[in-house]
Amino acid sequence: MKRLCIPAAALAALLLPLSARAAEDTIRPGHWEATYSVLGIGKTEHWCIAEKDIAKVMHWPSNHIYTCTYPVNVSGDGAFRFEGECRSRKGRHALLTGEGTYTPSTMKMKLRIKGGLKLAGIPITVSPVMRAHRLGDTCPADAKAFK
Repeated sequence: MKRLCIPAAALAALLLPLSARAAEDTIRPGHWEATYSVLGIGKTEHWCIAEKDIAKVMHWPSNHIYTCTYPVNVSGDGAFRFEGECRSRKGRHALLTGEGTYTPSTMKMKLRIKGGLKLAGIPITVSPVMRAHRLGDTCPADAKAFK
């Protein structure tokens, strides 16, 4: 059975909107719970978003494996949209588009990932969705920190 893997940068992108025009038009720091669903497979994670990381999280989600760029990155008034691409050091490449809504304590996103996954050697497009909500100011020890 072939295991389904989504680039970690794409999951990070699912968690947070990508741009903010003003501090009051953004998410709040703290403990967040995010539930992802793709191809009928679901997963829930807990994230700890520090105040110092909000701007980084909201503008360029990426990680140590994937380098991502988002030439289209628009948000404001509780909605966002982005288009970009991620590349791994080993040559994997995926095109990403996404849109969603947010408040200081909630977020919903639909993402489209083209080319990052292969089925029988053929690149496929998947459309994960994410719903997240802020649980509070204090993060438990098991919550992942955004880096």
